[in-house]
Amino acid sequence: MAAVFRRYYGDKIASQFSSLFRDHLVIAAQLVKAAKAGNSRAAAEAEKRWYANADDIAAFLSSINPNWPKQVLTKMLYDQRGGRSQVVPQIQIRY
Repeated sequence: MAAVFRRYYGDKIASQFSSLFRDHLVIAAQLVKAAKAGNSRAAAEAEKRWYANADDIAAFLSSINPNWPKQVLTKMLYDQRGGRSQVVPQIQIRY
């Protein structure tokens, strides 16, 4: 995805996006790992970081393109991951 940003916004923006998105995936993996281990404290901490990262991604994207409203992006990022209330039960097979 960073290659697309590089083409339209340059190397600096592409690098920033790549870093934010990589963090998004790493935090997701940490949340899954904590949930699988039954560590609710670590899962809650990862969830907070995940929401903060989603906020950072939304702010970043809206800052580089005014046609991408921050509120819409934030909602999309929050909704796409479902939150701990949906992720943890699925991991622990409680649906």
